[in-house]
Amino acid sequence: MNKYLYFLCLTLIIFTSCVNNKPKEVTKNVTSFDFFDLDEIQRSGQIIVLSTYSPETYYENHGLQGGLQFQIVQEFAKNIGARIRIEVANDENELIQRLISGEADLIAYNLPLKDSLKKELIWCGDSLETRKASWVVRHNSPNLARAVQNWFQTHVQAIHEIYNKENQLKTIKTSARILRRAIVKNPSKGIISDYDAIYKKYSRQLGWDWKLLAAQSYQESAFDPKATSWAGARGLMQLMTTTAQQVGVALENIYNPEENIRGGVKYLHYLHNHFKDITNPTEKINFVLAAYNCGTAHVRDAQALAQKYGKNPNVWKDNVDQYILLLQEAEYNRDPIVKNGYCRGSETYNYVNSIMSIYSQYRKIK
Repeated sequence: MNKYLYFLCLTLIIFTSCVNNKPKEVTKNVTSFDFFDLDEIQRSGQIIVLSTYSPETYYENHGLQGGLQFQIVQEFAKNIGARIRIEVANDENELIQRLISGEADLIAYNLPLKDSLKKELIWCGDSLETRKASWVVRHNSPNLARAVQNWFQTHVQAIHEIYNKENQLKTIKTSARILRRAIVKNPSKGIISDYDAIYKKYSRQLGWDWKLLAAQSYQESAFDPKATSWAGARGLMQLMTTTAQQVGVALENIYNPEENIRGGVKYLHYLHNHFKDITNPTEKINFVLAAYNCGTAHVRDAQALAQKYGKNPNVWKDNVDQYILLLQEAEYNRDPIVKNGYCRGSETYNYVNSIMSIYSQYRKIK
């Protein structure tokens, strides 16, 4: 087959194929829910918050949490002395049903007033006229509703600062773009991208094959050095602002190909050191890639679940990867051994699989 036709087919397969996300032979852990008001929340030290997944509400990108509602509810939680456990719903109906059933304590989402639900739910928070961040609690959580209302009235300045910060980020988030480039630039000459020399230079610091680093970079940005995600990640390795600062990449250089790759590799090196307990080099790569996508905390939660259910916590495929998927489900992400709550596990599962699929094809290029 002509090499160009082969790689065109390969590109179509990678970006149109569906990955089988269903966990294999996993027995569900059914959870019963408690109905907590403010006192019980403070005693437990945790408030369970429902929201949707979007830039304006709550999101995770490369293990970092963001979103307007998340930023505000995080400050409220600090005020009542609790940590947050985020649960994600698909739509308003699911938000309401799960709150009423006791799966969560509060909805952090601009839910429209519904007269039919006034006997079951209490709307509270920001002024209902401004509609900026009015939240909802169950009718049997009146003390929590009062605490929310009081906090909004006494922390106006802090809330405005969060709004301003999120508005500044909107310029980045609303300029989301990735220009799709060919998965291989010139297969007959063995050229994967315009940045091969940089991947070769910095992959040595990881002890990785440079083609693996290139495969990850393609998955992140499709080799677009100006790529910007809806969550604000930028450049070839999709560095978030916080991560860029952590790895010493100045914001004015974040789109510079070499600086961005150098920063991405420095962060990968940090993740390598975090997973010293994964002694198999091949397995370690899977865990590092997963953590680059969703953060080390969620990967550790998936390992804990794998061990609990008799799987190998140090093996990714058909073991930990099945539990990263299950972190999307309340009956698993509310397990006491899970410390970091909801994770969009299907994204991480697909991320690792896609990179390894691209890498396996890059390895055939001479």
